[in-house]
Amino acid sequence: MECRKLVIGGCLELHRQPESDYFKVQVNLDGLTAQREIYNPVDIGTETLSEFFARIADKWRGWSDKEQWTSLESDFSITCSHDGVRCVVVDICLREPYKNWSVSLQTTIELGMLDAQAAEAARFCLAN
Repeated sequence: MECRKLVIGGCLELHRQPESDYFKVQVNLDGLTAQREIYNPVDIGTETLSEFFARIADKWRGWSDKEQWTSLESDFSITCSHDGVRCVVVDICLREPYKNWSVSLQTTIELGMLDAQAAEAARFCLAN
């Protein structure tokens, strides 16, 4: 089976094997790479990454406050805010609670790319 991949902002990659309850998150910054396996079944009744990005794409004209998606064990989160003009600002946090480290970064998604990002997230979240 083919590994599914989701790229966000060029600095964050998510990799998932079909039918797996885990996915790997990898952050690539200047001189820093951090990765962690995230437990997050796609069929447990909580919002999936696919649903989150579809919701963001539906609101492309803007929203107030922040929209957030958090993994089941709260070790990975994506928080989006609309700049009111041309892009969505994406704050990403990856945590390893047992080894006491975390990585936070910020990237952007152009408004015209939100539908493509939502479609890529839908492919990533496919159960089979």
